[in-house]
Amino acid sequence: MSKSEPPPNESHSSLPQSSNVQGPKQPDDDSSSSQSLSESSPPRDTSDDNASTAGSRCMLIQPSSFELESAFPSTEEIRDHCQQFGRVIQVARYEN
Repeated sequence: MSKSEPPPNESHSSLPQSSNVQGPKQPDDDSSSSQSLSESSPPRDTSDDNASTAGSRCMLIQPSSFELESAFPSTEEIRDHCQQFGRVIQVARYEN
């Protein structure tokens, strides 16, 4: 029991140190955030860039799926396309 008491004391002594380390970091974060607030233009640029990239990604995904659906809405359409390709290949073979 007496031997188990020192380790908790050591852990307690390490806890204040970690809290002390966290203490200065929080003010630094606050000061950096206040600086970023004062420099409103750079953060807004980055947020706009992130929004634009996310938007462009969504736009890229949606039209591609839309184009696929419009290109092949039914199995009949796919069969027609395959037949057309097959005919083109046959014609090319005859020409060769």
